[in-house]
Amino acid sequence: MSAFVIKAIKTNYGRQTRAFLIASAVALVFSIIYNQNSHGVYSSFMTLLCLWPLAGAAYSFVWGKISGFQNKFSNNLVCAGFATLTMGSMLRGIVEIAGTTSGYIIYFFIVGMVMIIGGIVSSMLSAAQKFSC
Repeated sequence: MSAFVIKAIKTNYGRQTRAFLIASAVALVFSIIYNQNSHGVYSSFMTLLCLWPLAGAAYSFVWGKISGFQNKFSNNLVCAGFATLTMGSMLRGIVEIAGTTSGYIIYFFIVGMVMIIGGIVSSMLSAAQKFSC
């Protein structure tokens, strides 16, 4: 890869890290406002909502530094996984605060984790194929 392509990829990961940090701040503000208006009922899923985008920012920061593992498809899959986990956590918190249950929310967490693990494995397989003889 040329130096220009590597710099462009690292710049995209920097933007992605900033986007995840902004999403984490928005999730934090959302959870604070929602918890203040929940009439004394709290949910740990809503309180810790900002941790999923923060984990996405950590992924982007670390993965952006490793030049051999960068793959657009894998990166998009992992980012979609973090978004799915964030939405699942938000919905679970809303449902818990409302005092109801839903059997479908577990699928958000399953699909989100499968997407993250699949994206990381796909990225590693892509890197292994690049470096093989």
